[in-house]
Amino acid sequence: MNKVGCRLAIPAPATYPWPDGGDPQEIPVSTHCQSHEKKIGDRRMNSPTEKEPYRMAGVDKTIKIFETISVCCLFGISIVVMGQILLRNLFSIGFPWADELSRLLHIALIFLMVPILYRERALFKIDLFVKRLPMAAQVGFRFFSIAVCMGFSIFFIISFTEFMRGSWNVPSPALRVPNLVFFGSIFLGVAGLLGVSIERLIHEIGRRKEKRTK
Repeated sequence: MNKVGCRLAIPAPATYPWPDGGDPQEIPVSTHCQSHEKKIGDRRMNSPTEKEPYRMAGVDKTIKIFETISVCCLFGISIVVMGQILLRNLFSIGFPWADELSRLLHIALIFLMVPILYRERALFKIDLFVKRLPMAAQVGFRFFSIAVCMGFSIFFIISFTEFMRGSWNVPSPALRVPNLVFFGSIFLGVAGLLGVSIERLIHEIGRRKEKRTK
């Protein structure tokens, strides 16, 4: 017996009349059950689902820009690294700026992807303990994790600003780009994380208010 009450193991056929009133058509019970389950699945898909996450217009546009830059960085890393490997192995030629450029693109790729993954709930997490807690404790833990992300982001932005105040124009050894350009993606990624955290906080508060009004 499955969830919809159909005995899939019974081989006896179920008969249904033709639409034009002709001889009845024999359909196996398993086919009938699959059709019945499909109808139930369609009704579930058409039923109202959970409210979509709250999206801030500014954060949404910023995340899309970060995605585009991250894809470009990934392609850039692949081209630079493969070019370096081929030049060094085939022609014994190496460029110091290529290694530094790959590091710059790598830093940008990692930190710009942080707010994207956090927004899509795709970051690595261990919630085995949290899932065993009561619902009220889970809600409190979600607010706590959002507060931790916001606190870390604010602390990092302040620290980064203080550090760059005295060394923003120090050039890199090979590319000769200032620190502000070389490490600017770190600041942008953490600022994006702060924006996504605020967005999730507004979403969680809206969910609590909506449940209280029901």
